[in-house]
Amino acid sequence: MSVSRVDPEFVRRLGGGDKDAEREFYAFYGRLVRAMARVRLPYGGALAAEEVVNDTLSRVLMAARQGSIRDPHCLGAFVSATCRNVISEGTRIRRREVPLTESSAGMTTTDPETETMMREQATLVQDVMADLPQRDRETLKGVLMDGADRDEMCRTFNITPGYFRVLLCRAKENVRQRMGEGRGTPLKRKRKV
Repeated sequence: MSVSRVDPEFVRRLGGGDKDAEREFYAFYGRLVRAMARVRLPYGGALAAEEVVNDTLSRVLMAARQGSIRDPHCLGAFVSATCRNVISEGTRIRRREVPLTESSAGMTTTDPETETMMREQATLVQDVMADLPQRDRETLKGVLMDGADRDEMCRTFNITPGYFRVLLCRAKENVRQRMGEGRGTPLKRKRKV
């Protein structure tokens, strides 16, 4: 088996539950994903790499069974992209789990200017969130504030993971536009009187 070109018959057998194809798949791609995980993981060592291997290969196997692999010749690229996504998701989850102490969050500052700036930024974010359409607000709140994972959000909205990515990108872009990110200064926000 070659990483760059895979026989479509192999992908069909894999999707059909052929145990020999699954063994060959796990043996071949398991080594490659493990190597990728060890190089790219910013955390966890060998145990985390094994989790990435298992999660990646099970997702690819599920995609094969569902017929979601569009180009069977590019199975290696599909496995690689899935691995990168699993690593990114794991990194985001671990970032959320890191507890912030008061000193690391900058909450113990005695500088009045910094405290004022932080309050203004918090107010701006609250105003922007309040002005967003409900679906954008729910999407961002679920992912960024509540720590919901993609699958949970997809079930909540009854949508596919692909469409969820579109919703999340649109919501983030909507926030960027309203806050004027990349333009030097925030856009003037509407004051509620």
